[in-house]
Amino acid sequence: MLGIVLVWFSAIMFVHLGLGDEICKVIRINLFLFRCIKCLSFWTVLGYSFLIVELPIEGSVALAFLLGYAALWIELLLDKLADWYDEIYKSMVAKEKKNE
Repeated sequence: MLGIVLVWFSAIMFVHLGLGDEICKVIRINLFLFRCIKCLSFWTVLGYSFLIVELPIEGSVALAFLLGYAALWIELLLDKLADWYDEIYKSMVAKEKKNE
């Protein structure tokens, strides 16, 4: 089960950090799968749980749907945290410029 969570989290971070966009730029092919967090989470979890963990197909599909949906919420949380970080960083830079 830990392997499934690691694959799921890796897919989320792959899209969130923009690695999929950079790969699409390098290979010059527009792969929507690398830009969609729920699609990549769904397919990676489905493939890993069915082929590697050898869960039954019904369980693999159900788990993939559940984690694909959860990936949307994790992405929302990560985006909010990134916005907060940007605000804090901008205020710190403004204070440094003011003190100079």
